[in-house]
Amino acid sequence: MQLALARQMWDGLLEVLVALAIWASIVAIHELGHLLSIKIQRLPCRLALIYPAPFVSIRNWGVRGSTSQRAAVGLMGPVASLAFSVLCLPLVMFRDETWPLALCALHALVGIVNLLPIEPFDGAVIWHRRSDATAKPEVESRPEPTS
Repeated sequence: MQLALARQMWDGLLEVLVALAIWASIVAIHELGHLLSIKIQRLPCRLALIYPAPFVSIRNWGVRGSTSQRAAVGLMGPVASLAFSVLCLPLVMFRDETWPLALCALHALVGIVNLLPIEPFDGAVIWHRRSDATAKPEVESRPEPTS
């Protein structure tokens, strides 16, 4: 009886560890996409941290560059997530376990959701920067000089 209980506890612990490993891989791949873009563009960056917490933003990294460069940095996170999910497809087809499917699906989900133009996601950086770059500059109205 105790051996069966120990086996169930061990199986439960393994499931939790697999879930944590999947979550860590999702965050690491996504954030490494941002870092790769920063490195390729040779942009100065005040601070770059990768830690597995939801709603961590690259806006706090202090990346300096043009609006299109910062938008490219924002875009590379979702692109890395989507590319990794495509690379995981052979695992899904050739394994009978559920973790490859979860890994592939969650990477794709993170990539797609991060493209939404809502503030905590990368899409807010991408689409906001794009709209700023295409917007017409506002003309300041100057008061008429009085003589």
